[in-house]
Amino acid sequence: MSTPAEIQRGVAELLAEHHPDTWRYLLAKHMPDETGHCQGCRTSSRGAPLSPCNLWVVAEMAQWIASGARVRPFD
Repeated sequence: MSTPAEIQRGVAELLAEHHPDTWRYLLAKHMPDETGHCQGCRTSSRGAPLSPCNLWVVAEMAQWIASGARVRPFD
């Protein structure tokens, strides 16, 4: 069974290789608002999680993978 981190990494790899417009869109839309909550996750029926949300984390990981960097800048 895969861990959540392994699943995130797998999705990020797919986005990096096949869907660069998608991870760019997610990075742009899932930014924090003035209260630190994710703008992209907010709906009229429920509040938004604190930023960074899981979608932003996966998109950021896809960006890192696509860049070809060997060391993550925040490690």
